Amino acid sequence: MSKSFANPVIAAIVSVLLTTLIAVISFGYSLPSRTEVHSMIQNESPYLADRRLLMESMQRSEEKLDRLTREIEGLKVEQAKILARLERKGQGQ
Repeated sequence: MSKSFANPVIAAIVSVLLTTLIAVISFGYSLPSRTEVHSMIQNESPYLADRRLLMESMQRSEEKLDRLTREIEGLKVEQAKILARLERKGQGQ
């Protein structure tokens, strides 16, 4: 290769390498770390609000189910009392 042709090629290669190095440093510096990404997912995720709403809805449903279970148990007791009264009336006839 002639000296006049080699200098621009070397300059171009050095220029590309320096540009690449500067770009990697610039963009790499602004990228969040793994810990920061994990923290962002835990605290800033739009799905966090959805999860919270789902958990609240499940809690309300569980409370309603407990209340309905208690009411059903109470109705079973009332049914047993009514059946016992009917049996006593039937025996008294």
